[in-house]
Amino acid sequence: MPIRLACPCGKSLQVSDEAAGKRAKCPACGKLLPVPAARVPGPETAPPAAAAIHFTPDEDEAEPHPQRKGEPEDDEDKAEPPGRRKRSSRTPLLVGLAAGAVLLLAGGLAYWLLSRGNKDKDKVAQKQAPAEVGQRADSSGNHLNLVPRDAMAFVSVRVGDLLNSGLGRLLQGQVARFGFGGPRQLEQALGMSLADIERVTFVMPDRNAVWAIISTAKPYDRQKFLQVLAPKAQQKQHRGKTYHVDAQQDTALHFVDDHLLVAGPEPGVLQFLGQSAQAGGDGPLGEALGLAQSHQIVAAVVPSPPVLNELKKAVPPELAAYQPLLAVRSAVLALDVGAGLDADLRLHYPGEAQAKEAQRVARSGLDTVRQSLAQLKPRAAPGQKGQADRSSNILDATLKNMPIEQQGSTVRVRAQADLIVIVAAVERLLPAVQKTRMAARRIASADSLKRLVLAMHDYHDANGWLPQHAIYSRDGKPLLSWRVALLPFIGEKELHKQFHLDEPWDSPHNKALLPRMPKSYATLGVSTAEPGMTYYQAFVGKGAVFDDNLKITLPSITDGTSNTMMLAEAAKPVPWTKPEDLPFTPEGPLPRLGGLFPDGFNAVFADGSAHWIKKGIPAQTLKALITRNGGEKVSGDW
Repeated sequence: MPIRLACPCGKSLQVSDEAAGKRAKCPACGKLLPVPAARVPGPETAPPAAAAIHFTPDEDEAEPHPQRKGEPEDDEDKAEPPGRRKRSSRTPLLVGLAAGAVLLLAGGLAYWLLSRGNKDKDKVAQKQAPAEVGQRADSSGNHLNLVPRDAMAFVSVRVGDLLNSGLGRLLQGQVARFGFGGPRQLEQALGMSLADIERVTFVMPDRNAVWAIISTAKPYDRQKFLQVLAPKAQQKQHRGKTYHVDAQQDTALHFVDDHLLVAGPEPGVLQFLGQSAQAGGDGPLGEALGLAQSHQIVAAVVPSPPVLNELKKAVPPELAAYQPLLAVRSAVLALDVGAGLDADLRLHYPGEAQAKEAQRVARSGLDTVRQSLAQLKPRAAPGQKGQADRSSNILDATLKNMPIEQQGSTVRVRAQADLIVIVAAVERLLPAVQKTRMAARRIASADSLKRLVLAMHDYHDANGWLPQHAIYSRDGKPLLSWRVALLPFIGEKELHKQFHLDEPWDSPHNKALLPRMPKSYATLGVSTAEPGMTYYQAFVGKGAVFDDNLKITLPSITDGTSNTMMLAEAAKPVPWTKPEDLPFTPEGPLPRLGGLFPDGFNAVFADGSAHWIKKGIPAQTLKALITRNGGEKVSGDW
């Protein structure tokens, strides 16, 4: 049946029901209007009006889905070449925006920086006068006025309020129990408590840009923020405004005043600097930004059709049943923390049918979460099993009774939880998070080692032999590590040119380059006591691939490149430019390995393959894997 639409310009139009879920252009003003799903009229049902894209279900004004520069009106109608799939590098960030707000409650500090009270929660936002970029943002309103109202998404966190709440302090204690020391290290580096950060707002104006607006309660130290976020920053100008950019870290900073700064990748910061006073006023995010003034955490997203299509394509097969949740026109999540947690999630869909299906899927997903948490029961301390069981039962009951309501085209999920429920959830989730972090670090470290060995293959192709253990002086004294010789093959030609290759690693000139260790030699999530230290080391000695000053070729590895170790994670880090590695002799004791993970270490073989070596591998087996031409037979159970 036909679907009737009403345009804000006053024009009425009628479209075929085949256009449901898409957009139609008003013939009078040219405005794009969202077409709702057709409903079967009941006894009391009037012909449906145009579905509005709102953050609250009780607004009347209809708005079309915002069209963003560089995006097609609906890429479902535009065929792509066979086998080719468009993917946005920002898509994972979009998915993580809403999830990031929740993770902040568990002690995460979101994106590359970090992780404040409560006013009347039902107060409707008042329009704010737009603020010029560079104007002192001394209140939440002025801070939020720097967010474009037509942005794709934002997450705003009142950090100080959150951390100073009773629940915030409790969560910090729970997080500390599991060894997450990042916040303390960050406070030391920034020279201020995280509680002095009033608000952090992450802005995604479109899928190609992102920035963060950070306001502090007391003046911050610019040099310390630069050292943490952009240690190699250079000063630049854009439209008469100064900013700093560290190309290596892909981070730019603009200091608005001594209480406010903007940070992010350079394209995002340049887009912020170019927006001037355009951020204020009305737009799709206007209501959500109003909510952000009276709630501690607010996350909102208005995804464009191309982004929604990409998200649907990215859903793994095992989660395909939850795809109806992604058909949203807009979503907003508001969170408040006091003695407990108060959450309000609103998902707005093109029509009532889509909302009903999303409600069904959400209820099914909640049941799955309950089942998963039941399998993550923490091990109770002696004498506390009864208390742990009570906490688990309360958590399960809270999830079981969580209301998931559908009103028209809106699905609304509201949840309230007291301290005992949240503590139970944290005790369940943090061990799993810690385990996941460990696994991610393991994989990242193995990938780093693999890239180094592949770079050695490139070195071999260019020189006819693998890099030697060291860069030697004319009289055979080792001066600099193979890690310096490999620089041109890992994208660091300019850094390589700055070394004096005829001087030792600790000469005044060369030692000054020690803090400039490339990321290739660093380990994800691992900090060392001194800068410029690496765990990635080679086996050096008679019979190993790095045999003192011999020039070893790949064909000379007669044990087979797939059976011969080249690099591994050592027990202790060394300065990356120093010719110091893992000493090896076939008859002597093995070098100490595995300083990054408790149950083993990553090693990469001469063919570029990475293997996880479990703790307790027999010494003779490990020695046989290190030698390049010993002819030993090695069983495959290592």
